[in-house]
Amino acid sequence: MAIARDQLRYGRAVVADSVNPIAFTREAWRACATHSGSQWLEIEVRCSDPAEHRQRLEQCVVDVEGLHRVAWEAAVLERTFEPWTPNIRLDTAGRSVQQSTAELLAAIERSD
Repeated sequence: MAIARDQLRYGRAVVADSVNPIAFTREAWRACATHSGSQWLEIEVRCSDPAEHRQRLEQCVVDVEGLHRVAWEAAVLERTFEPWTPNIRLDTAGRSVQQSTAELLAAIERSD
């Protein structure tokens, strides 16, 4: 979050792509943007098809040093998820990356 805060202070756009399943972490990201005087937009990206979601997780290539692929049970089934109301919700089930990207960009444009 410190890197995001620094970039926001320099006037750069930041996309924080992470799982934030609890209100505490979501609020921390909002505060990061707010304290830098930046606008923020919360987007929930999910896959409502459990089989497709699991396949994506298990086939995901982790190419960041120090990060490891997480197990389906720990990453999804056993995770605590506190409901929330993001600005945009995107369900990627049955959609390609290109379709999901187009839908997300259109939703972002409508939110301006």
